[in-house]
Amino acid sequence: RHNIYLSRGISANDPNVYLLDTVPQVHNPDPSLTNPYNEYGPVTVKRGMTYYWKIEEVIADPNGNPYPAGHPNNVMGELWSFVTVPSVALITAVTPAYNVVEAGNNLVLSVNGTAIDTYQWYKKGNPDIALVNGSDYSGVNTDTLTILNVQVADEGYYYCVGTNSLPSTASNRDTGSARVMTKRLMSHYPMESMSYDVNPNGITPDIVNGFNLKMASNDSGADVPVLAANTVPGLAGSYSLKFNNPRANPADPNNVDAQYAQIDEGMVAAYQDISISAWVYSSGGSNWNRILDFGNDTNNYIFLCLNPGSVNNAVRFAVKVAGTEQSVTSPAQALPVGQWTFVTATLSGNTARLYINGERVAINTSLTNDPISFAPTTQNWLARSMWGAGDGYFNGMIDDLKIWNYGLSAQEVAYEYLRTATTKPWVCDWEAWAADALMVALDVNDDCRIDMTDFATFAGKWLEDAYQISLP
Repeated sequence: RHNIYLSRGISANDPNVYLLDTVPQVHNPDPSLTNPYNEYGPVTVKRGMTYYWKIEEVIADPNGNPYPAGHPNNVMGELWSFVTVPSVALITAVTPAYNVVEAGNNLVLSVNGTAIDTYQWYKKGNPDIALVNGSDYSGVNTDTLTILNVQVADEGYYYCVGTNSLPSTASNRDTGSARVMTKRLMSHYPMESMSYDVNPNGITPDIVNGFNLKMASNDSGADVPVLAANTVPGLAGSYSLKFNNPRANPADPNNVDAQYAQIDEGMVAAYQDISISAWVYSSGGSNWNRILDFGNDTNNYIFLCLNPGSVNNAVRFAVKVAGTEQSVTSPAQALPVGQWTFVTATLSGNTARLYINGERVAINTSLTNDPISFAPTTQNWLARSMWGAGDGYFNGMIDDLKIWNYGLSAQEVAYEYLRTATTKPWVCDWEAWAADALMVALDVNDDCRIDMTDFATFAGKWLEDAYQISLP
């Protein structure tokens, strides 16, 4: 027989063991048929505790009687230990934490749990919603949730709660929930209406998510942007938003040139990938005039600006995180004074692109910053810079501002432009053009098509043999 010794689990690391019980060994007359294994239990133990144990083989005395427990003639085994499941339930943050998916796709979210017997997934709301397995979700009571056929209605924040029988509960609601969105247009400002019910300076709406745009000024008096009748040819509607900041004579009504607009919603640009487009009419200005600037301070922002560094009508798209700015800049004269220009900036992964009138004009494949890093933002401005009046307020008009939560493709940017610029039949995808070596070689005049001009150049060299060398 064998004696079983076990510690009592009084403290977390008590190596003292005590006799728990004695287990007889049943011997078969044929020793080869004796089962060498014995089982014992179950034994009730505490969670989150280290237990020590050992086995003593009991030897018979000369009279065939077993020696008592602890007798020196018995064979005492090694001291072993095991750790029971922790008593305090723990749960990690949901992964992936940030998700933008195509509508109709499935999305898998997961957690890792410790000392958890049951799981329950929730969607944040007012009140929060306990999810149920069915056509919308599966795995709601496991560590892995699948959101089926993701749609706009599924957008939001998801978290998990784990419990055990102690009971102990762990939740990542406030420290590790996951954000879920479909790839789509998130904000759209047509600049076609202005209400004065809530704000006497005026509010023009975001018709997608309600992140409305408030008119404002650092000037005194009613010196704020207004809707102007000068709109983009071909664009639906009759108005655009005019910022009267000329910084010259005749100056604005109060000689300060400080008109701007503000979005109070702190998540208006809180996306890992992003696209921003707008029709912009410059009436002339100074260095660093912001088309828009969303951020918290001079160390964390995302902007589109005109005249970066000098008055050259170039456009710059920049993202600055924790004091480090990364950007992509168009050639000079990309946004000339006195005409409507369609400006689009996209960020997809580590690649930022600038498009002017539907065509890519600049690219940076090493832009690793993203605007979600400093969200939510408190200073979301059109026409005003984080750096103050030294950069100058934008002077001109902005129309049809849009923000997406993903990087638009070249085709999508072209569609956005061509829907308005109906007199132009096509634009060039210069990135795809440059990747086609034969196209580049044959398109002699670099106009994104092979036409008679290119053929004439080629035909002019037809059968020319001036460079052949042969024997006389």
